[in-house]
Amino acid sequence: MAKKIIIAGGGISGLSAAYTLMKEGADVLVLEKNQRPGGCIRTGKEDGFLFEYGPNSTMNSNDEIDSLCMELGLEDERIFGGSQSKKRYVMRGGQPVPLPMGIVDFIKTGLWSTRGKMRLIKEPFIGRYKGDDETVADFVTRRIGRELLDYALDPFVSGVYAGNPENLSLKSTFPKMKELEDRYGSLILGAIRKGLKGGKSNRPKGIFSFKQGMESLPRAMAEALGNRFKGGVEVRALKKKGDRYIIALSDGSVTEADKVILSSPAYVNAEIISSLAPQISSELMGIEYAPIVVVFLGFKREVVSHPLDGFGCLIPLKEQKQLLGSLWSSSLFPYRAPHGYVSMTCFIGGSRNREIINETDEKILSIVMNDLGDMVGIKGSPSFIKIIRHNKAIPQYNTGHYDRLERINRSLRRFPGLHLLGNYLQGISLADCAMNGINMGRNINLF
Repeated sequence: MAKKIIIAGGGISGLSAAYTLMKEGADVLVLEKNQRPGGCIRTGKEDGFLFEYGPNSTMNSNDEIDSLCMELGLEDERIFGGSQSKKRYVMRGGQPVPLPMGIVDFIKTGLWSTRGKMRLIKEPFIGRYKGDDETVADFVTRRIGRELLDYALDPFVSGVYAGNPENLSLKSTFPKMKELEDRYGSLILGAIRKGLKGGKSNRPKGIFSFKQGMESLPRAMAEALGNRFKGGVEVRALKKKGDRYIIALSDGSVTEADKVILSSPAYVNAEIISSLAPQISSELMGIEYAPIVVVFLGFKREVVSHPLDGFGCLIPLKEQKQLLGSLWSSSLFPYRAPHGYVSMTCFIGGSRNREIINETDEKILSIVMNDLGDMVGIKGSPSFIKIIRHNKAIPQYNTGHYDRLERINRSLRRFPGLHLLGNYLQGISLADCAMNGINMGRNINLF
């Protein structure tokens, strides 16, 4: 008989694993504390505006996420960012400057000084790092210079990870960069050689969302799972009884399973296994999360001076703003704002500004409007405001993260059938989570 598998947590990781296991014929059940599936993936609709509580889009970066959308019948709902989504801005000197899209643009751009650009010429001649776990900041400064760290990698890290490159581990956060240095001795030469080798894929490229927002994906997965998804029930504790696991639930009941996948955030999983595996629990509690406040704003088109002709604008730490960046939602996808209006999703907080999440809505809005006004030239008040707080938004792959995962994996060998899954391990994007969940579902022995 097939083993009974319980998945604790109905975010994209757990749902992807469950969907894959269901296709394999497994006896699988997802338990999620919220009634709706998706975890932080949630879409809101008010007054003609469509906004996201969590991820606004994801890259179609692997075959797993691409196939998942097709299998779920979401191809007609999926919308890819147009040519504007490829244009990205970074603030310098208080003004949004477009990131160069090619060699000519790179030579002409005012985003970096001539000296900063010339520093790149040295990159192929920089030796390999001989230490252990280098930070992103140290790596980038060593290979391509401080200016490109400040006005390229720093804003990217703030925008994607809400993190600090001075703390983040290179081999955990950007393993492909480390691989290029390890294998080719140079980022530039390695990128050229890998490009020459090819590696073509037929899947569409770029970012995508859905006509009705990102929540369309977890909703479709839960519908496909049917009664294999159960909302409103939270896993509270885990014990071992022979070859099986005893699972205590929030409604006071107890169930059993042969295998358990814990796909909630690290700190939640730490509580669940605190009695069963205190060493693993302690390691999970050591994973830092950065807070984020999402401020979604809608404006009449004529109120905003900037054409908003791109993905958005990121703000480096050197610019001394509190706003991390702004995503120009209505420029990326249709159905994000009513006719005659534009919408932006702004982010504030992160690992460098943790206390901002405790400020009032009025103070947060004032800060965002001040920084946003400098960025895009706002001449009036927003017509729509939505402020969303995430106390523990994005896990930080700080130095030592790789070794932490190694210790966790060694300890897990004492608990056959117990698995950890989630964006705090490796890969924080929605597409990465889906891929990792699908791969786990494929690799679990069902019998």
